[in-house]
Amino acid sequence: MFSSEYFKSSQTFPVTIEPSQFLDLPVEFEKGVKGAVTGTLKILSNDPDENPFTVQLAGTAFTPNYILINPISISKGESKIIPIEIQNQESFVAFQFDLTYPSGLTPDINNIALTSRKQDHQLAISALTSTSLRIIAFSLSQKTFTGSSGPVLNIPFTAGATMTPGIYNLAFSNSVLSNVSSQNILHSTTDGVLTVTDFIPKKLNTTVVLEGGFNGSGMNTKIRNFLPLKQPYNIAPWGYNGNETVASIPSDVVDWVLVELRQAATPATALPATTLTGWPKACFLKSNGSIVDLDGTSFPTIGNPPITGNLYVVIRHRNHLAIMSSTGMTLAGDNYVYNFTDGISKANGGSSGYKLLSGGIYGMVSGDADSDGNISVLDFTKWATDFGKTNVYLSSDIDADGQISVLDFTKWATNFGMSNITPLKSSNLQELENQSPTSYKSQVPDK
Repeated sequence: MFSSEYFKSSQTFPVTIEPSQFLDLPVEFEKGVKGAVTGTLKILSNDPDENPFTVQLAGTAFTPNYILINPISISKGESKIIPIEIQNQESFVAFQFDLTYPSGLTPDINNIALTSRKQDHQLAISALTSTSLRIIAFSLSQKTFTGSSGPVLNIPFTAGATMTPGIYNLAFSNSVLSNVSSQNILHSTTDGVLTVTDFIPKKLNTTVVLEGGFNGSGMNTKIRNFLPLKQPYNIAPWGYNGNETVASIPSDVVDWVLVELRQAATPATALPATTLTGWPKACFLKSNGSIVDLDGTSFPTIGNPPITGNLYVVIRHRNHLAIMSSTGMTLAGDNYVYNFTDGISKANGGSSGYKLLSGGIYGMVSGDADSDGNISVLDFTKWATDFGKTNVYLSSDIDADGQISVLDFTKWATNFGMSNITPLKSSNLQELENQSPTSYKSQVPDK
């Protein structure tokens, strides 16, 4: 006898159980509305002293809405994004949780970001302790997150080089999944299992100079105050959709550059299809020519893809001809090293797309304002359109001083070829393009 309609058994009664024998009695629970239920099962029998025998029952009906972290591994010294996933059968407009992580694992708080499941949602992040974060995501207009599964949040972490290899816990607490009625519809959380390994990822140690801002030994940082906080290569012709963003531009930064790694047997076969997993990346260029990660000091991490061939590095900039290393990079300790500045032959194609700047320093050719791989009259047109603008971040600012002036024209004219300036009196740009061949052309094998 069941006291509640939500409990039942498929067993047919009556049933006989012989002395010293037993019967497994199946009990089922089914409830179409969320909530907890208690009840009793009374077993009537001819037992002389336990008739009826009462069993206490309890059941909970729930909707399977979960916050979870899938198992993930990271190497000592490596930076990696750890996704926070929500699997939901009901719509939700906000979530909250505290996350505790092991000592030696450091979150990049400035670059924690919601995924494409968000709509107009915002984040509030605070460090509770040195090993715990509180994260809240909400929508002022009470819009729902899209989808019913997949990551909603990406947290970049770096494992310290001194972390002890082993298995660690990424633990949730104080977790809430809120619907539009401010009800907590979360059923449960699943903590993450983090495996830390001994592998120390390789770094990219590359040196390059831009002609535009070259000052005789290094580069000026005059446009630092105008640099965007998010990488600028998400437009044509690059179409790079990376989410590299900083809260402020680090000191001594010249500009953003787009860096690509290709693995191939020869430069000629280092085509776009050979690009290493995880690349390209947007990085910062320092005044001394070093390319660094978003913190402004450390070299970019190559990661842990298999490297079995020569590794070629491609450098792109918004108003300079792109270049690629002419030989595979040298592995020195944990760094892949390449210095573009000490020889004309260091760039693939040599003087066809690269040049001597001054004092034995070689650099990228300036003046490609339209980023088509050529120094042509089309770049002049872009400069002429923007001429006179000040305090700007534009590709027509070829000398990188934040002003569009005759100094930019001089940089362009030098690389277009001084003998080609006279035909510019023509008003037919296509005619000029056909009659005045460019002096330089990017030698990166992109086709």
